[in-house]
Amino acid sequence: QIRCIVHVLFLVGEGLESPQVVKELLDVTENPGKPSYPLAPERPLVLHHCGYPSLHFGYNVQNLWMTCCQLRSQWEELVLAAARVRSRIESLSGAIVTKNDTFTFLQNRLIERSKKKSKYGNNKVTPELDELKSDILDHSGCTMNWGKALEWMEKYQLRPEPDNERETVHIPLMERSRGTTYEEKIEALSNSKRRQQNYEENIVKKRKTAEE
Repeated sequence: QIRCIVHVLFLVGEGLESPQVVKELLDVTENPGKPSYPLAPERPLVLHHCGYPSLHFGYNVQNLWMTCCQLRSQWEELVLAAARVRSRIESLSGAIVTKNDTFTFLQNRLIERSKKKSKYGNNKVTPELDELKSDILDHSGCTMNWGKALEWMEKYQLRPEPDNERETVHIPLMERSRGTTYEEKIEALSNSKRRQQNYEENIVKKRKTAEE
């Protein structure tokens, strides 16, 4: 549930969905079925604290010392790894590419984006290719560095993000296909004798376990 909520909040934060969509999704009367969307990735999610009012933990100095040493070792390793990757990314900004290559890449991505928008009924086409061509090719020189090429791509909402290896088009959540509702699952269960039998057997097993 948490990762479902976080994915929707990410979409709102990126400006792809309105904050109102959260209220709409929580209205199970109007929207009984969950729209199709993936779970948020688990790596960025951090549990900072949880409390147990009736439980009090005991600590000793030796255990805390060892735990801190291990955590600092992990932190140092990951920080250094992140710094190395960041340095590598920044070093690419000076790489030289041709303007023709840059134009061809942008053209292909924008055409792909336009096709996908048309597929989902969105007739809003991305910028005219003639405009794009004049933007890039009508300036002096036939090459540019990678940093400058990224600036051109940014104008057309193209960024080398982890999920951007292929061009994607956002489909509003409320226009997506819906999952099976709770009522539909119950109905399917009642219409299947085998499933109903398995369900009743699981209930009996759980009851026995609880009694034991």
